[in-house]
Amino acid sequence: MLVAVYFAAAKLGLSLAFLNGSVSPVWPPTGVALAAMLLLGYRATPGIALAAFLANYLLTPVGVVTAAGIATGNTLEAVTALFLLRIFVKQENFFNRAVDFLKFVLIAAIISPAVAATIGNLCIDLNGSASWQNFGHLWLTWWSGDGVGALVVTPLILTWIEKPPERFPARRWLEAAALALALTIIELWIFSTFLYREPTRYPLGHFAIPILIWAAIRFGPRGAATAIGLISVIAVWGTTRGVGPFGQANTNDALLLLQAFIADLAITSLVLAAIVTERRRAQNAASFAASIVDTTAYIVIGRDLNGTVLCSTNDRERI
Repeated sequence: MLVAVYFAAAKLGLSLAFLNGSVSPVWPPTGVALAAMLLLGYRATPGIALAAFLANYLLTPVGVVTAAGIATGNTLEAVTALFLLRIFVKQENFFNRAVDFLKFVLIAAIISPAVAATIGNLCIDLNGSASWQNFGHLWLTWWSGDGVGALVVTPLILTWIEKPPERFPARRWLEAAALALALTIIELWIFSTFLYREPTRYPLGHFAIPILIWAAIRFGPRGAATAIGLISVIAVWGTTRGVGPFGQANTNDALLLLQAFIADLAITSLVLAAIVTERRRAQNAASFAASIVDTTAYIVIGRDLNGTVLCSTNDRERI
């Protein structure tokens, strides 16, 4: 399953490789690989390595040795991310605490993509598939595609797999449908000619921010991740057709600008969702503690965040 999903994601990403046949500014396989590593641990390493090799050998114009080298970089990227996350993030779910998510961004979207970008570019340059003069541009494209792939795809997979979907009442489902519809209309307004015959060039991407805030506050990390995924699909589709605020540049540069925009939206909305989740958990914990005090006939002794000893009884007396 992992090999098939990674290969399909790689085929999608390579269909957008305009600068070089092996380098795409949109690379969802990174998110798939990282999600697999976080769910399965290092056991996922062989599957990622095999999938990356098949994708590079069968879908790009490189030989066996170069494909193996690129696959090694892709695999080490996922392994590096998992290794560093296990050291610096103690929580298993990175999307419920803002500080943990920011560590995830630093490690999974900034540091580890540099591993794949460096090894991969060295491989295609040594093979003659790319010019050394273009190393910097190719490296930036590779790094950006992998980093945003981790930011968009990994939260989307993990927030839907790690926790079963809530049993919402009918009105919450209606709210979710209204949110998705509103976001789709806004994105089609910006990145298509459905509403305007001429493609718009105005910087209208910020109109999606209120909808993302809505998703983060009302539906938490899962809602924010799903909204970002929807934005990414429509925005990439429109940008490759030369529509939207980034459509005036050549396709590869337009997608690079778009990826930076999506990264900003993803980080902002997922941090907000994590803060809201933290606050709700703190409120639930406080309510639970208060209910214990209210229902017990014994004295409850504890400490507050400042270390002050508190003594409570069911009549709310405190010392």
